Amino acid sequence: MITSTKQIRVSDVSGQNQVLVDEIPSDTTIGEFLEELVPRMKLPRKDSGGRPLTYHARLEREGRHLNRSERVSESLQESDRLTLQPNIDAGGTHGQRG
Repeated sequence: MITSTKQIRVSDVSGQNQVLVDEIPSDTTIGEFLEELVPRMKLPRKDSGGRPLTYHARLEREGRHLNRSERVSESLQESDRLTLQPNIDAGGTHGQRG
């Protein structure tokens, strides 16, 4: 497994919670990367009503949300900034998955 040494700054929507990630396996998907980041950043898994939360990443450089199936090696560049945004998983009746 090849490891990327890109430095990526990740924050939550408030900007108060930030981490710097500098080693990411290049074949990792964005979804896998998010699953590692959520506990590392101590982000909640449920909203205040007890509903499950999923997170998606907004790539600031391109102003878009990354698809969970994209590969880190294909999507991220040195010094990129990501913002993790929660999405309430309402059983597929509301919201969008990203």
